Amino acid sequence: MKLRSGKTYVTTCFICKEHYGNEHSSKCSKCDPNYKPAYSWSTIYYGDEFQLKLKKYAESLIAPDYFKRYLKAISNRNNFRHLYEALRYLRFDVKLLLDAKFAYYLINHTGPGKNRERIHLICPMIVDWWNITKENGWGSTEICYYGRFEQPHYKIKSIPPPKTNVPPGGWNWKNIMHSAYN
Repeated sequence: MKLRSGKTYVTTCFICKEHYGNEHSSKCSKCDPNYKPAYSWSTIYYGDEFQLKLKKYAESLIAPDYFKRYLKAISNRNNFRHLYEALRYLRFDVKLLLDAKFAYYLINHTGPGKNRERIHLICPMIVDWWNITKENGWGSTEICYYGRFEQPHYKIKSIPPPKTNVPPGGWNWKNIMHSAYN
């Protein structure tokens, strides 16, 4: 982009990829939290009105309590195949997801406990992935793969927010399916 002063900026913002950065930073004024005046995506994200919209959106997609009780019962039986089938039905047929608090409980406090297969089966089903943080007790694997490194203010710019980084079923949907049936 060429300015009237003759300077040329060819660097687009590496976060939003819409606006241009300045000579000091490759972030635009909306994405840079240190920009003065404080108008950035982080101030929009942490605003009360936006948080309320985000919460309502997430609540509209969360599975009802009766389905959560069913998932707890299946998970406590240590039957990975049935848990896989129930989550697949919830995701693809009913088109509902899990909240981060319940998913944390399901991974850590039911069945055989936390393992790689359970993490990669349950975490892609989380609708409010921005709640996957160390403060909420999540581990580094979940934060890295599914919590977007605890930086939701860089990623969420509208409602509905983007999905988790990993496709439904985790990195290896076929491997999870094979371990469920073997």
